[in-house]
Amino acid sequence: SLAAADFSVELGEGILRTAGERPTRQQGKRHYHAMEVQVGPFERRFRLPVVVDPASVRATYERGFLEIRLAKQPPRITGLQSVRVT
Repeated sequence: SLAAADFSVELGEGILRTAGERPTRQQGKRHYHAMEVQVGPFERRFRLPVVVDPASVRATYERGFLEIRLAKQPPRITGLQSVRVT
């Protein structure tokens, strides 16, 4: 069984990378269910379609699901801007 510490999540240059390693199965009662990765290391990379705010990345692992939340980078303000003088 995996734990949150078994995953790494990285964001760089518009690519989200998730990786980890599923430990070898323990002997005992057999369970039959489909898994993308049976045992050993795994890695997935996703090219993000928008620019993401790096400070917004949150990852949680609960009951067998890795959830990654990202927020878009706010648009940069271009052009003339007024600044209040105090």
